[in-house]
Amino acid sequence: MKKFLIAYFTKTNSTKEYAQYIKEQLQSEELNVDVVDLLSVKNLHNYDAVIIGAPIYGMRWNEECVNFIKANQIELKKVPTFYFFVSYVYENGRKMWRKMILKSMDKVSKLVKPNFIGKFNGRIEKRMPRFIEFMFGIKKETPLNLMNYDKVDEFVNIIKETLK
Repeated sequence: MKKFLIAYFTKTNSTKEYAQYIKEQLQSEELNVDVVDLLSVKNLHNYDAVIIGAPIYGMRWNEECVNFIKANQIELKKVPTFYFFVSYVYENGRKMWRKMILKSMDKVSKLVKPNFIGKFNGRIEKRMPRFIEFMFGIKKETPLNLMNYDKVDEFVNIIKETLK
């Protein structure tokens, strides 16, 4: 039986929700999936593949994830590795913010090249001040919760295809 790790970092639980959903989609008789808070991961020795997810803060992937990848580069390079990020702004904000986020992910990908990167919409707790929404290019009528599992299903299908 193959064993997968989904390591996530979250502040608002949206990344954790996506991680749990990915587990549900991958879990099978041939595949055992652990979902663990990134800060609790002790080692990667027993895993056949690793998925790492975290939110975007300041147009960069969360620093705890970057540090985790730096600390575990040798092990991560031995197994298929997938990343995903969660961002409220990525699809709904200005193009310049998307470029900054992708540039951040490019830097991480140079540490350990992932097989694929999932890009998922997030949610916010309350509406941003209008000048911040304007700065990010967020329209007034944009819902607070943009979470969408269609993109996650695509991500999971790519993982399954990669590991056949």
